Amino acid sequence: MIKSLTIENFQAHKELSIEFAPGITSIIGPSDTGKSSIIRALKWVVTNRPSGEAFIRDGAREAIVTVEVDDTSIIRVRGKENLYEVGDVILEAFGNDVPPDVSQAFNMDTVNFQGQHDSPYWFSETAGEVSRQLNRIIDLGIIDTTLANLASASRKAKVEMEVVGDRVRESKEERSRLRHVLEMDKDFEKVCAIETDYSEVLQRASVLRSVLERAVSHRRTEKNAREWLISGEIVVNAGIEWQEAQKKKKELCDQVGYIRELRKIAQAPVPSLVTIEKVADDWGAVAAERDRLTMMLDDIQGLKEEVCQKEESMEQARTKFHERLGETCPLCGTRIESSR
Repeated sequence: MIKSLTIENFQAHKELSIEFAPGITSIIGPSDTGKSSIIRALKWVVTNRPSGEAFIRDGAREAIVTVEVDDTSIIRVRGKENLYEVGDVILEAFGNDVPPDVSQAFNMDTVNFQGQHDSPYWFSETAGEVSRQLNRIIDLGIIDTTLANLASASRKAKVEMEVVGDRVRESKEERSRLRHVLEMDKDFEKVCAIETDYSEVLQRASVLRSVLERAVSHRRTEKNAREWLISGEIVVNAGIEWQEAQKKKKELCDQVGYIRELRKIAQAPVPSLVTIEKVADDWGAVAAERDRLTMMLDDIQGLKEEVCQKEESMEQARTKFHERLGETCPLCGTRIESSR
């Protein structure tokens, strides 16, 4: 409730103070004496209208209007400073709006002001405008806002329900179209099982391939070993023949020595006491022995040639054996040192 109004340098009023009655206060007087300026000053404090500085009294530097509401004093200053004072609080830089502290203290708006030339209140307004003004006075706008929000939420819910219904129908249609997916899933499981079996077959094939490669390798090794054994058998046979030839050679050498001894005996002088018959007999025996030795020499020469041939064959067999054998034993894999 407004208790008092004090005006300084506002339009025609240099200084004016009014105490309002608890009920109704009437301001009367001749025209152009400043009655309307009182209403404008109060409206200026409540609504911050009019703006600018045209309402400052001529010759004054600032206009000040003080309104006392209940236990609060509200001061509006315009001039060198542009501010509100609400109690001990100074409010500045509010633009064209009214600070919230001022609006809350007055609890008034333009609807609370009516000029002398205004039409009768509400009778000249439309029903919608009257409703809006009533809402502003007694806060019925909360109900309207709530109803509007409910209507908007209802419309939004209906739209969402329609969208959800469309999605449900589409999902049902999609589900009916995807019935074959279950069968495909079963087929997929079969394919996975076949793939698993195929992988196992590949693994077994890989193992068999490794076994086959090792078998082929062993076969080659066995073949090489067999050739090596055959070569070794040839060398052994050649060695046996060489030993027999050496034995015969030794026997021939012994016989040659014996023949030489006989030649020495044959060439020795015959004692004079020996008779001619005895000499003849001895000579016949020597001649027969000589013939026999000559034949033995021929045999020895043949045996020498045979021994040479055997030695040559044995050397060739040994060379061929070492060539086939190489530097590593095909059976045990150890290095073979040449002992030629």
